[in-house]
Amino acid sequence: MCFSKDEKYLYAASNAGSIIVWDVHHQRVLLTWKEHLSQCTALSSMDNPATGQHILVSGSNDTKIKIWDLRSKSSASTLRGHDKPITDVKISSSANQQYNDLFLVSSATDCYIKTWDFKSCKQISQLRHGSSSVQTLGILTNEKKLISGHSDRHLRIWDLNKSKILSTTPSDS
Repeated sequence: MCFSKDEKYLYAASNAGSIIVWDVHHQRVLLTWKEHLSQCTALSSMDNPATGQHILVSGSNDTKIKIWDLRSKSSASTLRGHDKPITDVKISSSANQQYNDLFLVSSATDCYIKTWDFKSCKQISQLRHGSSSVQTLGILTNEKKLISGHSDRHLRIWDLNKSKILSTTPSDS
């Protein structure tokens, strides 16, 4: 579950793969999208203030990532690149960033982190360290750094420009 950045909409995912868009102000369901084939496991949202566009990205156990535009009744794009269930998706967002410079980051139980160009929906890079699946992601957009939490109970900080690990820390220390 997540809110749109302006907090007008609440996005909720279901075990059946549906995504429900809730209008917070009017307290009603605005849309229900049903395109994922299994449990939706990750959501991330972004608003484009220049166009008023509300964007949502979802990841699922069906291994697909979908980009949704609130103005549409179906997904705008489907990204394929992971071969195991998606664990997290994040959209870069920064006040200094232009809409065309946005990127997505996804992780899955296949142990890969993938970065995607938002506009073209093409994969930019692929990161991997060992055989531990990636459970969660965080983006430090202004620094082009990524933090990943892994099933081996370690946090890793990545330099996205160089596609390399800067540091590794046990998460239970």
